[in-house]
Amino acid sequence: MLIPSPKLSGLFPQDILIIQSVAAAHLLFGQYDKAMVLLKLAQWLEPECPKTLELAAYCAFCAGNSKAGISAVEKLEKQSALVSKELRVRRRVAAQFI
Repeated sequence: MLIPSPKLSGLFPQDILIIQSVAAAHLLFGQYDKAMVLLKLAQWLEPECPKTLELAAYCAFCAGNSKAGISAVEKLEKQSALVSKELRVRRRVAAQFI
């Protein structure tokens, strides 16, 4: 788990967009560990952000961690947030392996 350092106290929720963008770039290059570190930081700043949860679910599925991916999708569903069709399909596929 990411432990926030005192240096992070200057970050604001509006910085989440930048963090999400960099995490998405890591996802594009298959750097799932780096993406997840950034997504955990974004979740620390704003725990209920639907876009962060969607990216975290996608990252988990891509990294082969279907349990974490399904957990993130379930959090999105509980929030009544829109979940992309691709994530719903991936969830069904991943559920077969659990």
